[in-house]
Amino acid sequence: MKSNIRLSSDLRTAFAVCSALAAILQTLAVLISYDPTANYFQRGAVLPTLAVSLAIAGTVCGTLAARMTDTTTLNDSPFSENIVIPYAAIGFLLTAIVLPFNAPTERMTLTLVTSVFLVLAALFHIFLCIPSIRQKHATALSFLGYAAILGCILAMAYFYFDVSVEMNAPLKVAVQTGLITSMLGYVGELRYLLEKPMPRMYLTVLSWAISLGSLSAIAVPVAMIAKKLPRIDYASGALLVLCIVTTQILRMRTLLRVPNTNENDTANDTDGKDLT
Repeated sequence: MKSNIRLSSDLRTAFAVCSALAAILQTLAVLISYDPTANYFQRGAVLPTLAVSLAIAGTVCGTLAARMTDTTTLNDSPFSENIVIPYAAIGFLLTAIVLPFNAPTERMTLTLVTSVFLVLAALFHIFLCIPSIRQKHATALSFLGYAAILGCILAMAYFYFDVSVEMNAPLKVAVQTGLITSMLGYVGELRYLLEKPMPRMYLTVLSWAISLGSLSAIAVPVAMIAKKLPRIDYASGALLVLCIVTTQILRMRTLLRVPNTNENDTANDTDGKDLT
């Protein structure tokens, strides 16, 4: 048991390191190797390849760590019992405001519908961060949570149908990948609200969202500032990914923190520190 806990903890550390390095290398790649006229990295550039490789390695480590996790050591919920800052709500609201001002006329209907669901997703996160509301209205809140799933899907569609940037441009693909994996995290989150949790599945998809989201969360806003991809809508989409990923990291930490059910249970406390 202790060896499994230690290995799971080591894998989770590797997942965190790979994700952080992927974010750093992708940002450096944007500054050094990105061609703004073509919207692609320069041929033969090493940094973007390393960044993607590390992000994929992060998903593998995170998945293995999740599969090896002893669910009896986990908290009953990934949600904090204290009122916390709704980081994801900030990202959803920002993106809801930015997208309509940048969409062409032919995509305005899709964009407005997307913004409506993004606002609803922001409300979901605000309510979710207030324990009294979450505990009393969990079922109703779970229905509002579908707005977060649909909001991510529609935001991804906004970028997918943008013909002004090449379909397989790496930063465009990175933003879409971050949004779709973030959506998977919400599926696991809603199961907790409906009292039908799948902890290992939830930890698995969170590791995907965090690792793959790292490729756009910082690099794309930096690309806008550096005028490599001077598009505020793409920057807002990446900031949405960053805000969601920040929230998902906090969810993961809360879930992995062993509850103090007995003040004399020192051994369990020690294992809990290993897991976090």
